[in-house]
Amino acid sequence: MLVTGGLPPGVQVALPVLLAVAAVVDSRHRRIPNVISLGGCVAGLILGVWHAGFSGLASSMLGLLVGAGLFLPFYIVRGMGAGDVKLMGAVGAFLGPYHIIAAAITVALAGGVIAAWAAFKQGRLKTAIMDSWLVAIRARPAITLDQAGREQSIPYGLAISAGVLFYLMMVIFV
Repeated sequence: MLVTGGLPPGVQVALPVLLAVAAVVDSRHRRIPNVISLGGCVAGLILGVWHAGFSGLASSMLGLLVGAGLFLPFYIVRGMGAGDVKLMGAVGAFLGPYHIIAAAITVALAGGVIAAWAAFKQGRLKTAIMDSWLVAIRARPAITLDQAGREQSIPYGLAISAGVLFYLMMVIFV
């Protein structure tokens, strides 16, 4: 696995496929099954070995831990589901520890845009903005997934997919 610069061709093909499947399934069912997220972890680890041997495996494993670790706190406070955390781990296995940190930023931005759009469509944009301030002050979600109805939550697999695909486009084409 390449640590800096471009990404191996296998990653450029397999990761978008994984993300597309995760986005569609999460949008329809509001969950990301283990077969997708854990299957992605295995595929990322295999590609790491294939592209760079033992150092690729180490990079993929570290990327998996960093990817999941960055989003684990949001699961702990019930701000996102476990499937989202596992999917970020899978993305980390594909990208490695350095790329996953940058990709997590684009994922967070995509999540913010999607959440703002959903709040706007529901006529709750002002409330959502005020809730964002509460999140910043209290360092926990204004409402948890347990409290939010289906209409108030967003399928974060869609945000993960959009953010990571945007990041991939930047890495590949810029």
